[in-house]
Amino acid sequence: MKIVFASGASNQADYDTSTKTLTVTVDNTAPQLASDIKAAIDAHTVDGSAPSAALFSATEGNADASFDINDGIDSLNTGVTGGQVLKDDVVFELVGSNGSESFNFKGNSSGAQIAAAINLSSDATGVTATYSKTDNKLTFNSSEYGSDALVSVNIISEGSTGTFKSSLSTTRDVGSDIVARVNGIQADGKG
Repeated sequence: MKIVFASGASNQADYDTSTKTLTVTVDNTAPQLASDIKAAIDAHTVDGSAPSAALFSATEGNADASFDINDGIDSLNTGVTGGQVLKDDVVFELVGSNGSESFNFKGNSSGAQIAAAINLSSDATGVTATYSKTDNKLTFNSSEYGSDALVSVNIISEGSTGTFKSSLSTTRDVGSDIVARVNGIQADGKG
């Protein structure tokens, strides 16, 4: 996510979902206090409209610090693209070789948070998860091998703007047993 400071007639903030940019407009008629800028961020809009729930809040470091937008304020980049979090709430059942667990994640949960929660229940399900920030990929893995291995994700509910279900490459995958030839003799392995 990128944060851009702009000069304007009043303090306000708007998040653009297509560019993943929070534009904070700072009143250019007089220097502004940090508390004034915080209030604008806390009251932000999303794509020009009031959101049903706040996406961000600001933390006052020094509420009495004064900023003059005419002197310039550097833009910031959080390193989070906005594509690395859930767009809406999702509830799903994760089934593995050992059993199943239901998970409930709120919108804006990160891939790393989802992987961590799944790994906390890996003994109960037989499923672990890894998250790659580089390619924004959440991967489910069975702790079993061969035809005993199973990973299934059943979506129970997802918010209307959610993309978790549509982002899954498959909702169920099972392992397969090995068949090989060793010195001309067929060898089979299970599990």
